[in-house]
Amino acid sequence: MKKYLLGIATGLLLTLGTITNINAIRTMEGEKFFRNGCKALMYDQPGIAITEYEKAIEKGIEKPELYNFLGEAYQQQKNIEKAAYWFFMALDVSPNNPSAYANLTELAIQFDNPNESLKFALKLQETNKDPHNNLEFLLGHAYRLNHNLKKNITSFSKNT
Repeated sequence: MKKYLLGIATGLLLTLGTITNINAIRTMEGEKFFRNGCKALMYDQPGIAITEYEKAIEKGIEKPELYNFLGEAYQQQKNIEKAAYWFFMALDVSPNNPSAYANLTELAIQFDNPNESLKFALKLQETNKDPHNNLEFLLGHAYRLNHNLKKNITSFSKNT
């Protein structure tokens, strides 16, 4: 009986080890697809980037940078619905993600949506930790769309 139980335990451990190895391989493959997507996006190849990012997702990679970059790739292809979807997915994973808020602000400005642009720009201002990003520039555009000239000028002057 002990040999039987030892055999079952050994089999379970081997199975768990195999599953762990399979997951590690999937993660490594997913990270490779993510890096390939980043390279493609950097070289202005959004179609290739989308394919690589989607493969990374299939391999189980879930991180806000992936979703945000996938949104940027769709935005480059003028697929605004999918771009917005992935920016919101980045926020689902990381609710205070300034990059996602910056991209959503840009989308709202691009489509002349004053209320959404200001909402996202203010959320960006609240979550922003990077003094070198384009916060004041985006905030200035959002205020311009909302016809708030005084705040528009103030934001743009901080940006220069």
